[in-house]
Amino acid sequence: MINYVKSELYRLLRTQTTYYMLLMILFFLLFMLGLTWYTGLNDPNFLYDNTAFVFRFSQSGLVTVLYVIPFGINVLFGDEYGHGTFKNSVSYGMKREVIYLGKLITSVLVSFMMSVIVLMVFIPLAELLLENSGPVYRQGLILSIWHSIPLFLAALTVAHMLSFITSKATTQILSYFVMMSLVQTLLLRVKAIVGMPDLVMRLFPNYLIQARFWEAPLGSLFCWGILFLYFGVTTIIGLTVFYKRDI
Repeated sequence: MINYVKSELYRLLRTQTTYYMLLMILFFLLFMLGLTWYTGLNDPNFLYDNTAFVFRFSQSGLVTVLYVIPFGINVLFGDEYGHGTFKNSVSYGMKREVIYLGKLITSVLVSFMMSVIVLMVFIPLAELLLENSGPVYRQGLILSIWHSIPLFLAALTVAHMLSFITSKATTQILSYFVMMSLVQTLLLRVKAIVGMPDLVMRLFPNYLIQARFWEAPLGSLFCWGILFLYFGVTTIIGLTVFYKRDI
């Protein structure tokens, strides 16, 4: 397992698409940050060129990370069936559970490294360019990100599972959005009409992030429980289908 993860990390860290994805994320964040700074520089009545607004806005927008995950997984491990890499790994004697879990671990590690780089660039630059509203807003953002980690990882396990049980990128991404967004939206409408136990909605990571559920009593523990639930279910489904697939 360790050797397989090392080989996958070696491959990804020497693949241009990995860095293109990182640059695209950085470009989007820095563009928005630069636009805020430039507007405040030229408009004395502009009230949002400060870290309080930017970090609070970032906190409220954490749920959008969930919608980036399937594209990231597709970039990192896109078209594995088409390229025959699964077949090559199995033919070399690699067990399928090692491939499945090894790629999941690799996805987590690469995502963590990218997140650290993005935060190390975004937060200092925001405090340098904008009016510094104090450390409390930076700390609030970092704490929200920390508490969101299990929910991000739960969503990642879904995207990872779909990359193994479906062959086409469009199918993977559409299936992810149906499972992680559309189903929740429909259930919210049903709840508004006929009522529904709130526990059902708490099964969705985007609902928990939007509700900042970790602030509730035992909320943080519940979020970690959701991660283990998602990991168990997606791993069982993903490995079961992967074992039966002809690669």
